[in-house]
Amino acid sequence: MISRIQNHPSRIPTALIVSLLVAQWAFGMNAEAAAGPKATVTWSFTSAQVNAATPVGATFNYSRLPAGAKLIFERQFGTAKVMRAVARYTVSGAGSDNVTLPAVPMGSFGYRVIATRSNGVIILKTAVKNVYSYGTVPLSALCNYPKANFNEGCSSGSVQVGANLFVYNMIGDYGGYRPPQYGTLVSFPANDCRTLTLSFALGTNSQVGESAYIQIIQTSLDPEMSSTPQGVVGTLVANLDGGPFQLQNAATNGDLVYYNGSASCWSAS
Repeated sequence: MISRIQNHPSRIPTALIVSLLVAQWAFGMNAEAAAGPKATVTWSFTSAQVNAATPVGATFNYSRLPAGAKLIFERQFGTAKVMRAVARYTVSGAGSDNVTLPAVPMGSFGYRVIATRSNGVIILKTAVKNVYSYGTVPLSALCNYPKANFNEGCSSGSVQVGANLFVYNMIGDYGGYRPPQYGTLVSFPANDCRTLTLSFALGTNSQVGESAYIQIIQTSLDPEMSSTPQGVVGTLVANLDGGPFQLQNAATNGDLVYYNGSASCWSAS
């Protein structure tokens, strides 16, 4: 008699499958434990707003770095934003420190930190953070900003105020506005400036007892106001929120108001 052997699909017992999965999970856990916790680096600017040509302050914290590791601060250079090292520190293990980075000109600059082993192999790179470096932009430059809407005149000259000459770059209140009504001298769009400093005065046609009044109007800050009597140069230092603002003025008898000043901005344009 010839016996026939029938082939059946091979079947793996369920218990074996469970054992394999448990072994695989255990192997992964052991591998992760062998690798150990990852190194970390965190950092921040002392202030993200600095004055141009002054050093940039920062702080950093690190943990689980190997012996001889280096922390390299890089910043962007040029229009291509090429990253180049500006400071290097040798560290190991865990710690923190304050650092002083080289000064930068007016502008916005991106920075990041790279951690490397002693042989130069990169361990990690942080995200890029921006610092804004502010410089002085004269009122005459603001007058030339093409997106600003000047309802009155940007012109230069000098006028006698009291016993001295006052050099001006802008003249306001051609509309003869008198408080409580104000005329808008200029409407400025969103900008890169943090403060606007104005010197202002009435001219020789004004009378004793007359005063000039000016104010800055913005969307997210309360109006900032100042006034000055005839024969005295007044000052207004206004904080800017970066959004649109208006410069408005008036005078007791509707006489002209003369201006000089500057803004603190991170972009000259």
